[in-house]
Amino acid sequence: MRLLELDTPLALKARHVPGEVYEMYADPLLEGLNTLRALPGVQRAVLAGDHLRVIVERGKADEVFCRVLENRQLQALNILKGELTLEDVFLSLVKG
Repeated sequence: MRLLELDTPLALKARHVPGEVYEMYADPLLEGLNTLRALPGVQRAVLAGDHLRVIVERGKADEVFCRVLENRQLQALNILKGELTLEDVFLSLVKG
């Protein structure tokens, strides 16, 4: 086992996850996931229980979610600003 990084959680988040986090509730969920993953500006989109966790490039959220809302096969029920976690840092580090 090797140590990937050592710093405070805040510093790790700032250094390794340069985007903004959003929690999106959509119907159908998989259509939302596929739509988000195909959009420029989306760094990561994953299933998180009953919603989608999305990391978007800074300053691109309005553009990304406007494109999502244009998709007629998808109903965006709620889009909330989320918080970066150390899991986001870990995924960024191992993805390389």
